[in-house]
Amino acid sequence: MERRGADVETRFFTYEGAGRLCSCSRWTLYRAARAGHITRYGSAASPRFLEEELADWMRRGAPTTADEVEGSSTIPQRGGERRNDGG
Repeated sequence: MERRGADVETRFFTYEGAGRLCSCSRWTLYRAARAGHITRYGSAASPRFLEEELADWMRRGAPTTADEVEGSSTIPQRGGERRNDGG
């Protein structure tokens, strides 16, 4: 899906396309979005991810498995608490 602005082209990806771009599963993307690392756009039934945000996330060293996203000590856990034990 492409949207054109002034001179900027913005590309959005589905879970499937974003997973191919980032070499990770839809669950990794879901958990990264839930943790606030990337933003989901659109409706809950048809979420989309912005290509630029996915690229930034990958440059920052995005985890490649959903377990790594859940186990990251920098990700806020439920209730707003942070895990400091590394997993």
